[in-house]
Amino acid sequence: MIEFVPHPRLIVDVVVARHGETAWNAESRIMGARPIPLSERGRAEADDIAAMLPGFAPSVCVTSPVLRAVETADRALRRLGVDPPRRAHEGLTEFRMGHWEGQTLAELRPLDAWRAYLERPEQVRFPAGETLEEIQTRAVRAVNEMVASATGSVFVVTHAGVVRLLCLAALAAPLSSYHRTGVTTASATHLRLVPGRPPQLRAMGAARRGLEIV
Repeated sequence: MIEFVPHPRLIVDVVVARHGETAWNAESRIMGARPIPLSERGRAEADDIAAMLPGFAPSVCVTSPVLRAVETADRALRRLGVDPPRRAHEGLTEFRMGHWEGQTLAELRPLDAWRAYLERPEQVRFPAGETLEEIQTRAVRAVNEMVASATGSVFVVTHAGVVRLLCLAALAAPLSSYHRTGVTTASATHLRLVPGRPPQLRAMGAARRGLEIV
């Protein structure tokens, strides 16, 4: 498993946000890397991320290049009143899920390939896409790249699956446990990377709107 690499001298706090809601999220429809914009609720959620992070002034913001992540970062930073250097990084992009994209979960559940993904996620390659191991590797490398050159905290805005894979990497947990994790839209996860120590997962999927059971 790929590992996080702390800065050689600095303690670096990495705040990883999931983007706000889109219309396709509300429909339980697979988006992949398609440029689906934030919904009205998603824009409000992105604004609320700032309220979870009072005083947060990252030295850099790095996002998935996908529209909904970029929009979320823009709104959150505006509410925080900060304007750090920004970069879109392909390593943080959403899972590419081939012909599953555009389909709803209800349409996918009867498929043998979808059941295999739910039962043995570490063994599955998405249609015309990647494995969880490949996605985790590119995502952790992206964070390591930002941390290596950081002068302070790092703000990452990405997608649910990427957040979950970063958390598993921080805990050195197997990819077979992927479906034991979950984060809501516009939630924040906090990793602390300390020189000479294992990564600390200090919070996962924190959200202001509270517990939703639907």
